[in-house]
Amino acid sequence: MIRINLLPVRAAKKKETLQQQLIIAGLALGVVLLAIIYLEVSISNKISGIDKKITTINKEIEKLKKEEKYSEEIKKKKKIVESKLKIIEDLDKKKSGPVHLMDELSMSIPFEPGAKLPKKIQINSLKEKGGTLELRGFALDNEVIAGFMTNLENSPYFKNITLGSTKGVEKDKIKVKDFVITCQLEFPEDSSETEETQLRK
Repeated sequence: MIRINLLPVRAAKKKETLQQQLIIAGLALGVVLLAIIYLEVSISNKISGIDKKITTINKEIEKLKKEEKYSEEIKKKKKIVESKLKIIEDLDKKKSGPVHLMDELSMSIPFEPGAKLPKKIQINSLKEKGGTLELRGFALDNEVIAGFMTNLENSPYFKNITLGSTKGVEKDKIKVKDFVITCQLEFPEDSSETEETQLRK
C-alpha cells in the first residue's frame, strides 16, 4: 500500500493562506493609515482656515477699537470746543449785556421833546442783586410811573415789573412822586434793539 505524506502540502497551503491574510491585513492597514492621513490633513487645513479667519476677525476688531477710540476722542474734543464756545458766548453776553440794559433803561424813560421837563422820570439809584434790579427815583405823577413800567415790560431785558411804593414829595419846588420799582433782569440771545425799542419814548 502506497502512503502519501500530505503534511508538506497542508503546511504549504497554510503558509499561503497566512501570507494572503497578511497581505489583506497590510492592505487594510494601509487604507486605514491613508484615511487617517487624509483626515488629519483635512482637519489641519480646516484649522488653518479657521485660524486665518480668527486672525482676520481680530484685525477687524482692533481696527474697530481704534476707530471707536478715535471717535470718542473726537466727541471729547467737540465737547471741549463747545464748552469753550459757550464760555466765550456767556462772557460776551456779560460784557455787552449791561451796555444794552442801560440803553434799554434809558429808552424806557418817558420823553417829551420841548417840554419844561423833557424827561418825566429821574432815576436816582440802581441796585442789582441776584438778577433782581431795584430802581429808585422821581416821576411827575403816577401816570408817568405807569408808562415807565409799561415800557420796561415791553423790553426783553426786564420781566416781573413790580411797583414797590410811591409817595408825594417836593423836589426843586415841584411836587413829584418818589417811587421804588423792582424787576428781574434778562439777557436775551438777540440783544440788538428792536423797532419797538427804537420807537419807544
